[in-house]
Amino acid sequence: MMKNVLLGTVTTIILSYSLSSFAAKAPTPSPINLNQATAAQLETLPGIGSVKAKAIISYRKQHGAFKNLSQLSAVKGIGLKLIAREKGQLIIK
Repeated sequence: MMKNVLLGTVTTIILSYSLSSFAAKAPTPSPINLNQATAAQLETLPGIGSVKAKAIISYRKQHGAFKNLSQLSAVKGIGLKLIAREKGQLIIK
């Protein structure tokens, strides 16, 4: 009986440690430079699919580099809510 309790306790400790180690190793995504991002990079952002990614790149080609994030709202399909939600993942360089 005591052996089972000890085995259960050890197993719980090992699993807890393993899960916390796994969670700690999750990579933090790097911010995406809006002026150099590829469509594939833009599509990693929630709410940006292939159509919006292509629209962002098309706008960038037609109008030049973005000077600030709020300028992104000029792209069809990109609203202020999406910009506010993703501002931590986007940079302008």
